Amino acid sequence: MKPIFPNPQMPLNQKCLLFYFFQKIMKEDIENSKSQCNTDWEWKDLWFEKWKIQTEDFLKSKKSAIDNLLVLKNPTDKLSMIVDNLDFQLLYDSINNEQSNLNKSWGLDLYSQCEKFAPFDWFTLLQKEKRREKKWHEKLYKWIQSVTPNLHLDSNSQKESLIEIAKCLNLSIYPIP
Repeated sequence: MKPIFPNPQMPLNQKCLLFYFFQKIMKEDIENSKSQCNTDWEWKDLWFEKWKIQTEDFLKSKKSAIDNLLVLKNPTDKLSMIVDNLDFQLLYDSINNEQSNLNKSWGLDLYSQCEKFAPFDWFTLLQKEKRREKKWHEKLYKWIQSVTPNLHLDSNSQKESLIEIAKCLNLSIYPIP
């Protein structure tokens, strides 16, 4: 299965940071598709919306733990999606402070997951569905898969996003051209 969510064993603050980065990667890709007049962007945007619903469900289930991490831009905001309310710098600092004595390569681990991130596959998304309507969604996703082009990250957008992420994580590595 292609990775579209963080490794389940990682700490919550690292998962939150990865959700933040994954969202950034997809937004960048969708914006580049739009600017290039690529008609795939609408399908990618639909997939992205379904991904955000699943992500938000997970984050809501961890809301009290996220509140305890003190990583939200506006902790009293009940209207915004949690992933949109995450503060990159607070997340980075909390992980860095926690990991500095334990694991010096945490940034590389997160970057590696960003490199492997492979969105826009409907059946991978379906595997994470936990709804009662899963059978119905399976039929819907099969239909969507049949009418959509083969969706994937644009290599240039992916490289641009990975360069930004490497800088955010203070890494001196960059994607291979």
